[in-house]
Amino acid sequence: MKFLIVSLSLAVVASAQYKEPLNQNYAKILRQDQEVNPDGTYDFTYETENGISAAAKGGPVGSGPNGELVIQEEGGFQYTAPDGQVIAVRYIAGPNGFVPEGAHLPVAPPIPEAILRSIEFNRANERKEAPEYRPPQTIYQPSTTARPFYPSSTVYPSPNPFGRQPNFYNRPGYQQG
Repeated sequence: MKFLIVSLSLAVVASAQYKEPLNQNYAKILRQDQEVNPDGTYDFTYETENGISAAAKGGPVGSGPNGELVIQEEGGFQYTAPDGQVIAVRYIAGPNGFVPEGAHLPVAPPIPEAILRSIEFNRANERKEAPEYRPPQTIYQPSTTARPFYPSSTVYPSPNPFGRQPNFYNRPGYQQG
């Protein structure tokens, strides 16, 4: 009896772990070609039955600033969007980055006329020479050979020959405010 319970529980656990794939509608590959040459150039194409296709060719075009190999690729791909629109993209990828072209891609608005005139004015009135180099000004540093200041014991006469300044506010007849 124990054996039957253990084997049934193992069968239940094993069957619970198996899940079928969500999408069993896999597209068949109709055509696929690829070629990789010893010099580093390559070429590939493929096409599936659901309308997806891609093709590209490329290879090394030189070396970068750190000696790494720089590769440039030209190609394109095409597929059908869920809304039925056919999306086709042509691209160039290389030292200048990925540059795609396609009818569905957004396009930047044109530059306003005033900005174009400003750019042309700046190009025409560009400074031809670099300004003269002026070394940085030195910051004031007190002299290390200067003597320290000691107040003098000389008594100077007061600028008022009569002594203190008279106070007119406490006199009769003066009214504040």
